[in-house]
Amino acid sequence: MPPETVIREPLVSHPAKGEPSKPSPWPLAWVSAAAVDAPLVCVGWLWLLASEGHAVRPLSEGTVLGFSVWLAYMADRWFDGWRLKKADTNSFRHRYVLANRTTIGIIWSIVLIVTVIYAVNRLPPELLRRGSVLLAVVLVYFGAIHLGPRWLRRSVPKEIATALILVSGMLLFLPSAGIPIPALAAIALLFFANCALIGEWESEADLGQGFGSMADRIPSSMGFTRMLLALSVGISAFAATGLYASEFRLVWLAAGLSSLLLLLLDLTQSRWNLANLRSMADIALMTPWLVLLV
Repeated sequence: MPPETVIREPLVSHPAKGEPSKPSPWPLAWVSAAAVDAPLVCVGWLWLLASEGHAVRPLSEGTVLGFSVWLAYMADRWFDGWRLKKADTNSFRHRYVLANRTTIGIIWSIVLIVTVIYAVNRLPPELLRRGSVLLAVVLVYFGAIHLGPRWLRRSVPKEIATALILVSGMLLFLPSAGIPIPALAAIALLFFANCALIGEWESEADLGQGFGSMADRIPSSMGFTRMLLALSVGISAFAATGLYASEFRLVWLAAGLSSLLLLLLDLTQSRWNLANLRSMADIALMTPWLVLLV
């Protein structure tokens, strides 16, 4: 789910002669292009952590988190489109943004105003103060990747930064839920692995657009990432049995399922259209909804 990567991929894939045909983007790819999947991922994990930690959270907090994540992701893509020429922007989601730039800008502004007013009136002052600190960090990060020199944009560890920002956003609303550090680490690993794997799948296009990723800067890190995911599957399966601890079992179950799904997508990546592959990688992180509903 990395918000800042650019793909050189047409809306409909046309395989080269002799290559197997890949499916066109699914309707779900439009959901990903509209940045709706990232908020669903974060809110799902927030509510699962709150449920397992017996820290009931009001609907207002999930609403503010969801809209905040959407605002960040869509702003990132809008600024990507602002810096890239239409002829050179062949990713499905960035073409979507470029084709609807004015409409998205208007909707984004309305959502921002509504979110700020809603947060100021519904959230406690202490939560607003903590949120302001995280907002400052996010703005510095955005400035580095969008306004900084090229060497800075390529050197910022986007995969790590994205994972830490998303986890920090959830923790704003869960200061006293008693969440075990290993469980938080497993969730952060999922967010990081999602970004890192997508970065590797799209690394050739990223380099062509001048965007760096961990896959091209430190290729050996990808093998380590896959090893951590496989380890996460095993540890999560053990923890979900309750032999490790009776609390947060469902969190471990969801983390294990997501890790397994990411690994399976990585193994079958050659069969997917890139837009579909990216959307499926984000859907793989939505296991908290499955656990909560079941």
